[in-house]
Amino acid sequence: MRIKRRNGLVSALLGLVTCGLYHIFFWYQYGEDTNWVCRDDRKMTQNYIVAWTLSWITCGIYGLYWTYQLASRLDQAGDRYNVHIESPVIFTIVMHIPFLSYFYACDVMNNFADASERTSHSPNAMKSLVHITA
Repeated sequence: MRIKRRNGLVSALLGLVTCGLYHIFFWYQYGEDTNWVCRDDRKMTQNYIVAWTLSWITCGIYGLYWTYQLASRLDQAGDRYNVHIESPVIFTIVMHIPFLSYFYACDVMNNFADASERTSHSPNAMKSLVHITA
């Protein structure tokens, strides 16, 4: 699987133009991308549509929890990919600031996409892949 690179400005504008419907799609895909990036930790990020529904029921509390769990997984994966993530608390706060969240989220996942592409093209990655499958 390849992580789709996204533009923060385009994502924010699409969220605005679609009255928030793109917001749901964006975060759903972000959760799926996080599951792919963090596939080695054997955890799964909750489906965003379920998390969004639970967030409405809990007046936003579950949304904070979901974002914090996502940030924690990305923070741990950042060590493997050599991608710097702010602390999960800072990440969670930024993710709840309208419009700014798109820019930061896109930047973080684009960094993971770049690191993933670098890793997949390096000769050492192929050696480790052969070692794992053998």
